[in-house]
Amino acid sequence: MNLTLKLLLRSEHSLVHVIVRHISLFALAIGPKTCSGLAWLSLARAAVRPLWNVAVSAMGRSSRCVASHSNHLVFPLGFNFCDRYSSGCLAKIKNVPIGQVQVPTSRWGVHMAQYMSDKFDYATRRLQTANKDPTGALVAVAVAGDTAPRVDIHPARLALQTIRDMFAGKRPLDARGLCAAYGDARPLVAYLTKSEFSNLVAVFGALSWYSGVDDAGLAVGAARLGVLDSDFPIARALRSLVADALRAKSAPAPDSGGTWWWDLVLEIGSDQTAIGRPTSDVDSYWLMLAQLSHCIDSDRDCITSTSHTVVLSGSRPEEYLARAHVYYVKLARNHLDHAVHYDYLRQLLRIYMGSDERLRSFRAPLADTARAYMTSVLKSLLSKAHFRFELPLVSLFWRIIADVDFESAQTKVLLHALRSRNSVSAGDGQTLDSDPILVLHQALLDGSPANSWAHQEACSVLHDTRAWEWLKMLAGGSQESSLLTGANSRLSILLALRHEPTLLDHWWSVWMKILGTEARSLEHRDTAHVDRAILLAFLRLAALYRSSRVVFGAERLLTVLSTVKLAQDEIQAAETLESPNHSLSVAIGAAYACMGTSNLVMLLARLQAAGFKINEPRLPHAYLTRVVQLLLKFQVPHVVWDVASQVYANLPADLVGAVAHACAKAGHIAEAASLLTDVRLDSGERHRIATVCLGQLARQCGVLTRRAALNVCEALGRRTSRNLRYVAVRMALNAGLVRLAGKMGARWRLPRPLERMLAVRLVKARFPRLALRVVDRHQSVWVSHMLRNAGYRKISGIDARQTDTRVLDSKNDATRRGNIYLIRSNTSRRRKLGGRARLRATLTALARLLRCGVPRTCGRRVDAPRAPFQPDAVTLNIILCALAQSTLCISSDDFRALFDLLSRYGRCGRYATGNQFGTEPDRVLKGFASSALALVGLVPGIGPEGLSFVRHVRPLLKIFGAGFRLRGDQEGVKVVRGILRAEYAYWTRASGSVQTGA
Repeated sequence: MNLTLKLLLRSEHSLVHVIVRHISLFALAIGPKTCSGLAWLSLARAAVRPLWNVAVSAMGRSSRCVASHSNHLVFPLGFNFCDRYSSGCLAKIKNVPIGQVQVPTSRWGVHMAQYMSDKFDYATRRLQTANKDPTGALVAVAVAGDTAPRVDIHPARLALQTIRDMFAGKRPLDARGLCAAYGDARPLVAYLTKSEFSNLVAVFGALSWYSGVDDAGLAVGAARLGVLDSDFPIARALRSLVADALRAKSAPAPDSGGTWWWDLVLEIGSDQTAIGRPTSDVDSYWLMLAQLSHCIDSDRDCITSTSHTVVLSGSRPEEYLARAHVYYVKLARNHLDHAVHYDYLRQLLRIYMGSDERLRSFRAPLADTARAYMTSVLKSLLSKAHFRFELPLVSLFWRIIADVDFESAQTKVLLHALRSRNSVSAGDGQTLDSDPILVLHQALLDGSPANSWAHQEACSVLHDTRAWEWLKMLAGGSQESSLLTGANSRLSILLALRHEPTLLDHWWSVWMKILGTEARSLEHRDTAHVDRAILLAFLRLAALYRSSRVVFGAERLLTVLSTVKLAQDEIQAAETLESPNHSLSVAIGAAYACMGTSNLVMLLARLQAAGFKINEPRLPHAYLTRVVQLLLKFQVPHVVWDVASQVYANLPADLVGAVAHACAKAGHIAEAASLLTDVRLDSGERHRIATVCLGQLARQCGVLTRRAALNVCEALGRRTSRNLRYVAVRMALNAGLVRLAGKMGARWRLPRPLERMLAVRLVKARFPRLALRVVDRHQSVWVSHMLRNAGYRKISGIDARQTDTRVLDSKNDATRRGNIYLIRSNTSRRRKLGGRARLRATLTALARLLRCGVPRTCGRRVDAPRAPFQPDAVTLNIILCALAQSTLCISSDDFRALFDLLSRYGRCGRYATGNQFGTEPDRVLKGFASSALALVGLVPGIGPEGLSFVRHVRPLLKIFGAGFRLRGDQEGVKVVRGILRAEYAYWTRASGSVQTGA
């Protein structure tokens, strides 16, 4: 009998054909009736083990087998073999894809195929019974006719494989896909391992806990999976996958705070319990949170309040709360992790505080149950001597004490637990560097506090007759005035400073009375540490509320009560401090700065008056660094800048950036911009500060100076958000940085009104090229018209001044433009210079004009003819104005002589005879004054009749009057004023006669 088996695959067809042929020949040799199906397969695999392995690898690389002949019998090899032998006969080869083995449709082939099909069914049942592998039931055989039926994998098996691939990282973790896969795999859920159940519960629990959070909370949500890393290990790869899913927000946003995912968590837990699997601790944690969340949501939905009726549904929140408490008891018995207690107590507090006051009667049983559970949990934690409360759990404990109205029996239970916990003696006394109330909070919960004062106060509070009222007030609850008024206790002062900081001066007087009473008594107590803590608290509040009485009183107290000062309070010890809150010298220095003593020299004198010794003439940089850090905590940015601006070069770079950020956020833009010049700040930090400055400038609609605006623009660079670009351009324009604003406008796309305004400013500032670049192509015609009206035209892409040969040949036009150039060189560009510098600039410009002919104040054609510059009487007035403003270059006597000599030339009007100040005719002037006389020779000679009073004579006489006034020459002012009156009277008469026709 010639039996040929062919396995049709996409690759290695010839090799697989040979392998299958050898296997089938070996099966025919031993006979199908001599052994069972399992033995047949085992012997076949043992005979050709090397070739079998090759065939399996070939099958693994093939994705799917397709029958190519319709007249063959087709049956699949679609079961997964097992790694371990079932009854010592069959080994597993994982992930073997379904192949289709074809047998010729002869009589013997049909009988052999039917026989092998029966044997495969038998092997499948054996595997399913022995190894709990359900995939053997997927084997099927059919006789192929014209069309061979396609054999597909069962959806449950595909769903199981999808879940395993997601957990193994072969597929991206998707919440919806994982939920759908679990729903499809419900018939085969018994084959999920314990770790796969835990991973499912952890994934959906995390998605439930952090569904609907913003982007800032996604990182916290991803890290929440590792909060139980010691007691509840979750694979690191799984945590990263869930973190990616949370960050991508692949999970749908369920209603009512993620209740839909919590339903799935409870469903998975019930499935795990139904198949007899024990619930692990990590599953119990998420199931506890699911029950608590359902309790909160069902309590919210249970009571539907309207204006008239209150409808109760059939749900019972108490049942959810009872089941959650069962899970918590199991977790608390096995673990002492703070996260379990913290999450459970926080959810209980939410349940207790969750409803309105008008619905309190409907939910009274649930609130009483939650309060009873909180009492039980707190009593259990306090009764464990080796349990230590961490800071989050401490704050939650005191919040519960302040917000929950415990019954009398419950308060007695909690007080008894606290008293038993504080029966241990305290350690040695240490410095109270932090807040004394926080130290006392920790001391009440800690069995053996390290500070003796805290232990003593804790014992006195717990054994007081009104201990629970003291605890409520320590927790920040309602204040009991009877506990504060008249109580000669430092704890009363500390509580009063926490609850009533506005009454700072009153409590300072109370504390002074306490100190005075103790000073007169014979009994002395060691209260230096707590007095130092109280003084630090007073100084912090005095800096915040600007209490001069407390600051000056603290200065006098430090000179008298020297026991409160320690070695770490000295100025030289500021470098070794961990925090600026731990030094009296730093605290009083910050208080002085807030009171107005921000000058470092005065601050040093005040510190020395308070009893702090320093051997250096200046305050150390480390001390000033601590003062600036403390002022930043006080949130007084203007005071911080007053101190930091004096020594910002010696401060750390990160502290300078923090000061600049604080100033910018508070609206002090100029102060923040002045710190941007620090080269130690990186570009990213400077850019963030400049962005904050722009935002504040947009809110304030303010104007910056030129230097501050330039610093902000340099820090911005090219990375500026779109909503702040127009603010940057307006800031540059208002500060006079027109060219810089044009460059920014040419690079950015601005609103059309701002583009037009910027183009107009650029044209006025003589930047026509930038004016064309800041507008889009739709406004280029408008800009061209504007440039043409301003005297510009565009030639080959170059903006040039619209000129004409007739205009260029005109001497008057050349003189007029030269005079404009002289005026600008003396005024607009030299305002911040002195009189001598402006005079030099004006004379240099005049010399350039006389050498070159016409000034190059604008673009012009090279081949255009130019007219020479000819100075006139206006040019002489411009030079005289520069001479009059420079009092150091020309004295009053030389100025008088210059007036007489110009009067003799006929430049000062008809009534200036040239001998008003008695100057000799042969007087020779030297220095800068000689330039004016030299210029007179260049001016065309015209008599007094040719001079215009308005254009020439009156400006010249006013210039001389101003020059005499600057030099303090009152006689010269009177002479010039008399000549000006006479000239004005003559001009009035002359103009009147012309109008009447005389």
